[in-house]
Amino acid sequence: MDNLIIKATRQSPEISLDADKGILRFVGKSRPEDAMIFYTPVIKWIKEYVNSAKPKTKIVFNLEYFNSSTTKIFKTILENFQKIILHGKDLSCDWYYEEEDEDMLEVGEELSSLYNLPFTFIPYKPD
Repeated sequence: MDNLIIKATRQSPEISLDADKGILRFVGKSRPEDAMIFYTPVIKWIKEYVNSAKPKTKIVFNLEYFNSSTTKIFKTILENFQKIILHGKDLSCDWYYEEEDEDMLEVGEELSSLYNLPFTFIPYKPD
């Protein structure tokens, strides 16, 4: 399975999906004009990966900001990640958020709870 790398723009995050290492990263800001079009190849890749996931998969969300349409896409993505656990494999999710950004922390907590996925919440100081 090929890896999927999407470079960051002013409107979209850097996405690095490494099938060989089982590390999936979302970094930056996500506010594409049409989130569904932007994330369609990502969702397709994840659906394929779920069927041949590594014994351990690590997901990293390190997003400064994302809009409501991205939230809907992330819900679809997390539904697929649940299947990795159902297949008896390990999954961990690191959720980075700025120390003062309680909203970003709360969104991560809600997503973790909603999909019963093991999130680790990691605060950081902004540059």
